[in-house]
Amino acid sequence: MLDNIDQIGSVMSKHTVAVQTSPRHPGQTKIATSIVEDIRPGHFSVIQMSKLEDAFKQNTKPDLVTMQILAMESNLLYQDVEAWFKVRRIKWVADAEKTKMKSTETHLSSKPADEILPDVECR
Repeated sequence: MLDNIDQIGSVMSKHTVAVQTSPRHPGQTKIATSIVEDIRPGHFSVIQMSKLEDAFKQNTKPDLVTMQILAMESNLLYQDVEAWFKVRRIKWVADAEKTKMKSTETHLSSKPADEILPDVECR
């Protein structure tokens, strides 16, 4: 079961909290147990990732309002959406550089050595 929970990026946990019952009796507290959803930073559900990737395909650097709307629709914090786009742009640039390097290597390796290297006389 934990594998499925990790895949969607959230864990349900119980939190026990002492809550003051009355301002007239500050010493009296009531124990309240609540179940809350802990979203670990950097872990997004499949649906959230899908929305973020779709938005990235449309615009790699969305404006403030677009990111706020995306955050509300995805049930995320604006800061998390902003950080995701920042990291995604870094990965996007790195992938583009890798692709460029591979195409350069392929282009160079397809040519004979005499076309790549200049003619040099050996003495």
